[in-house]
Amino acid sequence: MKPSEAEALRRLATTFCQRSGAGSDATLLTRRSLHELCERPSKTYSCTLIWASFYNPVVGAGQDSESQGLVWLLTVVLLIYGSTFAQMTIAALPDATTAGSLVPVALSGFWTFMYRTSPFTYWLSAMTSIVLHNRAVTCNEHEAVFIDSPAGKYFSAYLSGEGSASSLQNPNDTSACCYCPFIVAN
Repeated sequence: MKPSEAEALRRLATTFCQRSGAGSDATLLTRRSLHELCERPSKTYSCTLIWASFYNPVVGAGQDSESQGLVWLLTVVLLIYGSTFAQMTIAALPDATTAGSLVPVALSGFWTFMYRTSPFTYWLSAMTSIVLHNRAVTCNEHEAVFIDSPAGKYFSAYLSGEGSASSLQNPNDTSACCYCPFIVAN
């Protein structure tokens, strides 16, 4: 997974969880009643639809069903957490004026602490672990290690005890071996 894909996942999750509570600030009970009568039966806000909208384009459908199911479960739990936490925060405030005065910029020290305790941090970590599991790694030229073998030995024979020969980009050469220290992204 590229850093841009991880950033896209983080932004997508943050957007969905912020949006899930944004409409409930001043009229929580009225809008909840409206949702239960009109929106809930149509299943407009489906967790599975949200999961499919970002998982297949970003990650691709090439993973096994166990990984896909685990990512779906993590997404459902995150969306439930996001909407519950947003409504809990809104319900604790007496009016919209008080809610508007809680500016995140004024809480900068608090957000440093929240990064370590935020479920988004652990959700992204779990998503990255699942998505990158057993993915092949190809080193760029600046990531590889270049070494010379002694006395005309082939690199595959020289490095046989150090790791898998599949990480060598030129195993049958005798000079300037390009060795990639990683094979899979586990």
